[in-house]
Amino acid sequence: MASYATAVTKSYRNLVEKTLKQHSKATLLIVGFSSFLAACGLFEPEPDTRACPQVFKMREATRVVQFRDGEGRDLTDVAVEGGIGKIQLACKYDENELSTVVGIEVLAQRGPASVSDNVQLPIFVAVLDRDRKVVAKEVFDSMLEFKDGSRRAAKLEEYESVFRLRSGQSGADYQLVVGFQLSAEQLRNAQGKN
Repeated sequence: MASYATAVTKSYRNLVEKTLKQHSKATLLIVGFSSFLAACGLFEPEPDTRACPQVFKMREATRVVQFRDGEGRDLTDVAVEGGIGKIQLACKYDENELSTVVGIEVLAQRGPASVSDNVQLPIFVAVLDRDRKVVAKEVFDSMLEFKDGSRRAAKLEEYESVFRLRSGQSGADYQLVVGFQLSAEQLRNAQGKN
């Protein structure tokens, strides 16, 4: 009985070893071919590791106060206060082009002099080069609605832009600046000069 079990065990072991050898050759061939294809970039392109531009809020322009018409400028004359909340940036390269999307959280709160359920807040996005010179700037209006008598409103604005890059340039060569487009009076108020 023991010799029969030993013969079956040896026979089984030989079969397993033979099968493993056959499968391991096929497996090695598949793994080797897959590695070759991956090295050629046929499965997935290598991710682009170039940097996105930095994005930040202009400190003096993150808050805006709109007063009712007239000369009064105390707290009872405030129609709307606006603020810029979080900002986020996503970017994607396509050869020598860089596409960016800036997400801007726009916040508004009614003041005592508010008479409308809608508010229009002008926002700018400026592009600065390495020398911090403005190379592009766009102003657009963010329209917010105070729903159902609410005193607060919020909206996510998205600003898209495309940069054509020269050889050797990347997003690290630029900065994006976000803020409210302020009047001269609003800027003086923001700087505490009124």
